[in-house]
Amino acid sequence: MDKEKNLLRYCVTLVLISAILLLSNSTKSVFANQDIQMLLTSWFDKKSEKAMASMEEAISIEREIQMTKLKEEVSKNLAQADKELEEFSENEIELRKAELYRYTTALIQEAEFDTEEQEEAFLKEVDEIIRQTKMKLEDARSNLLKTTE
Repeated sequence: MDKEKNLLRYCVTLVLISAILLLSNSTKSVFANQDIQMLLTSWFDKKSEKAMASMEEAISIEREIQMTKLKEEVSKNLAQADKELEEFSENEIELRKAELYRYTTALIQEAEFDTEEQEEAFLKEVDEIIRQTKMKLEDARSNLLKTTE
């Protein structure tokens, strides 16, 4: 009986030691798997953050380049529009002046005056009208150019 008891104790002890060894090996494996998973997750997070920062920087640089191009193009277009507007207004003024001179000349040629004084008074009035018209045209051009600036 003692021998059987000793053998039973020996077997129980052996089973317990084997169970402890098996459990300790599997626990190490579980912890190792968790460590690898955390390590991989951490590595992936760092790489993702770097990639996002790199993309944001590239987008920011490209946005600045495009904004600079846009500003240059808009500035160039505005300068061209100002130039065209100034040329147009000068041409229109010259056309209006020429038309005014033709009309005035036609009026003078068609007018019949009884006295030289009437003719001089008429010419003075026409000259004053022409002077005022020129001033108004120049003011209109100046105001137009000021509003585009």
